[in-house]
Amino acid sequence: MEKNQEWESGTPPGADIPVFRIPAPVAYALDRLGGAGYECYLIGGCVRDFLRGEIPHDYDLTTSALPDEVHRVFSGEHLIDSGLRHGTVTLVRDGMTLEITTYRRDGAYLDGRHPEAVEYTSSLREDAARRDFTMNAVAYHPAEGIRDYFGGEADIRARRIRAVGCADKRFSEDALRILRALRFAAVLGFSVEEETAKAIHRGAEGLRRISAERIQSELQRMLCGGHVGAVVRDFQDVLALVLSPWYEAVTQGTRSDIDLPALLPALAPDPVLRAAGFFLPLAESKEGLADVEALMRRLRYDRRSMTRVLKLLSHLSEPCTGSLPVLRRFLAALGPVDAPLLLALRIAVEKTSAAPDAEHVRALEEAAHTLQELCSGRAVCTLSDLAVGGRDLMAVGFPRGERLGRVLQALFAAVLDGEVENERERLLAYARRRFDHSV
Repeated sequence: MEKNQEWESGTPPGADIPVFRIPAPVAYALDRLGGAGYECYLIGGCVRDFLRGEIPHDYDLTTSALPDEVHRVFSGEHLIDSGLRHGTVTLVRDGMTLEITTYRRDGAYLDGRHPEAVEYTSSLREDAARRDFTMNAVAYHPAEGIRDYFGGEADIRARRIRAVGCADKRFSEDALRILRALRFAAVLGFSVEEETAKAIHRGAEGLRRISAERIQSELQRMLCGGHVGAVVRDFQDVLALVLSPWYEAVTQGTRSDIDLPALLPALAPDPVLRAAGFFLPLAESKEGLADVEALMRRLRYDRRSMTRVLKLLSHLSEPCTGSLPVLRRFLAALGPVDAPLLLALRIAVEKTSAAPDAEHVRALEEAAHTLQELCSGRAVCTLSDLAVGGRDLMAVGFPRGERLGRVLQALFAAVLDGEVENERERLLAYARRRFDHSV
């Protein structure tokens, strides 16, 4: 197996040190540890983001100081022993949480997920060598610049995901790194380096040891990535190991003509919408919907997300074009949150099909525009949206009981069909004309 080219550590002498705008709490932590005689660097995602020209969302620090030494340096401050068994102490300062982890070497990964033990080291290089991808193994200090042992900076510039050292070893240690690679590719738009990609395909069986919760978390973040189509296209066999019967539906089902690599990026990055698009090949029948529900339960999706995805998929054939009453009923069936999502899904499916129907696309887009206008006003979606209620009807003589509910349902249908405006006096007059309320 070809190993990564290793670079000399440090920004070359005489070269300009890159200047990144670091928040005050981060600069404070670097200065305090450095002033106490310890090495300390930013590392991981924050350095990757800096090199990509992005503002990091969080900051991780790595240091030669042992955890008890970190405690002494920041004595009296808000510290949390969040991951002490792995050498991590969290500093909370000015509302920012900073994970400070001691340089370490990992022991054997006997469970295919976590090291059995960690051993502290004084070497930044050894600490970098245990990390998953070169882009996450680059360290930075404002006074020293970049510290890069494995070509991570070049890989970031080339928009490339490459394992640190032997890719097979990295993925056998922790198979979750496979899904992390796919998620990074989907979110960042990076390509997976050839040897790393081969190792992903070879090591995919290891995903069977990963918890459902972790798989679902990585999957959902991957699905919302702007470049998810290429990942689904190139790593379908990897996803198949944890997503049966989804894979069979994509490759063999009656809806196997759905072009998922084209469909998913055509959808807004809403988690429910992307999940519905992803599971769409399964949703061809009641049995298929049951498979979607079973798969989402197996992946530990939260109840609300699962309910909304199933609602979208179960209403795929709900009429929504042709007239305003039809669209009102569509809105009432789906609700103002999910109705626009379902229309967006149907538009994207049609546009990315092998033979898109331009007239049908135009009708769906017109419905989407009208639906937006309905939702921006006071659209009637449920009985509670009616301008009258049971008390109003009883006040004009309608008796309490089951019949009252039927009258309200009839008023609701009349508003949806455009027979009467949703205005109190008009609804009461309509009810008086249509129903005998004297008994």
